[in-house]
Amino acid sequence: REAYVRHLRIPPDDPLAAEKPGAHITGYSKPPPPERPFATGIVNFLWDPGTWPRLLVLTVVSFIALPLILTALTMMADPIGVGWASSAPPVFLSMVLLAFGILGGAGWGLVASAYLLAILQDTAEGNPNVQEWPEPPITDWIVEFFFLFNSLAASVGCGVVIVQVFGSASPMIWLAVPLCVFFLFPFFLLSMLEGNSCVMPVSFKVLGSIFSAWRAWALFYLETVLLAGAHHFHFAVAVRFLGSWGLLPMGILTAPVLMVYFRILGRLGWCCAEAIREGKEPAITGSGRRRSGR
Repeated sequence: REAYVRHLRIPPDDPLAAEKPGAHITGYSKPPPPERPFATGIVNFLWDPGTWPRLLVLTVVSFIALPLILTALTMMADPIGVGWASSAPPVFLSMVLLAFGILGGAGWGLVASAYLLAILQDTAEGNPNVQEWPEPPITDWIVEFFFLFNSLAASVGCGVVIVQVFGSASPMIWLAVPLCVFFLFPFFLLSMLEGNSCVMPVSFKVLGSIFSAWRAWALFYLETVLLAGAHHFHFAVAVRFLGSWGLLPMGILTAPVLMVYFRILGRLGWCCAEAIREGKEPAITGSGRRRSGR
């Protein structure tokens, strides 16, 4: 059957459109983005009948996998403190629990990657809710996993290169890695989806949208900072009062936070596609109207 991953649709006046996968799609009925694409419809889609059951699945898997990992690490760090007279039994049991926890985490990542890409791509297509959720078998979702994994690996790799070039003597230089992930991950992922290839991290069309839709990119990064800041604040509070077990509630909250992030990223892709189609920057903030003569 056809692969589930859908590239970001190219406007029909693109001279390369005929060479792109999915060029058989006729017409271009994608609606323009709303006037405030990063403010309206960002969170309420989580309560859609097709979204909340999948959010519940990711939350339940997190609730199962994280305690296994945390318990295993606690037993490995302090076998006597958990009530074992000898270190051999808890070490063996902790390895078993850790293996099951890692296996659950890997399954979570595979399912989450498919769901998150569905949110991104359907949002970029102008749909208010996800219309095409991935369907079993789960082995068909490996492609989606590599789109996210390769984008993350490429952005982390850029940060590591910066650290190697400028040296790792200063602890501040290691900020290059999270900063590269923050700025480059969305660019690499949108580029891979636009080119319909998980090994092509750069797309000149997406690169050009940084200039043609610069306000959309700026608002995307601003909203991402707010989202990440709120998540980090709750993480710090949970760890302060619960210790390492504070990772459990934060791990559960990670699923909805990621869904909202990919919703915002989908809105960015929508704005970029509209900017490419019009050949000019769309009005995306305030109550401004789109330019006439469309």
